[in-house]
Amino acid sequence: MSNIVSKAGSFKKIKALLKVDESRLDKYLRFYAGEVLYEQSSEYPNKDFLTDTDREMLERYRRVFSMFKVGRTDEIIRSIICAEYKIEWRQARNIVNDAYYIFGVIGNADREGKKRVSIEYYRSLANLCAKNRDYENAGKLWEKADKLEGLFDLEASGLNPEDFKHAPTFVFTDNINILNQRQKALDLDE
Repeated sequence: MSNIVSKAGSFKKIKALLKVDESRLDKYLRFYAGEVLYEQSSEYPNKDFLTDTDREMLERYRRVFSMFKVGRTDEIIRSIICAEYKIEWRQARNIVNDAYYIFGVIGNADREGKKRVSIEYYRSLANLCAKNRDYENAGKLWEKADKLEGLFDLEASGLNPEDFKHAPTFVFTDNINILNQRQKALDLDE
């Protein structure tokens, strides 16, 4: 995506080329892409900037995302947003959904939030056990947290073990034309 954006120039130009209307969240995406300034600057007088209202909303979106990253569920986040900003439940739901759109939270946020809470819970318990010199249980709890985070999952190495089971065939020749053909084929592949 960043390669496409760099070729076209900006999100605004891409949307104009595609004849797509700019949504109310595009200014925040453009801000994170470096196309919009946080506030007006004398250095860049022709560049777009976020208004006071836009900056206030951006801070709300950042607050939602920070709560998500520490493991809060959607319901808890909405409750906190309602209380902090004295807004209605449906407004809080819209702010949470918008924040997830801006920061790219995909899938079930509640599941991810619960997973983060469990990981932090295990780590806290492990630290308490270590403080009480119960190192065996501390290690077990830390290992549980690591498993939840996926630290022990095997990563794909990109190598197929089947490729190494059969020995390659080498054919030796003194014909220079074959060497030239192979060299041209390699040059085309690059």
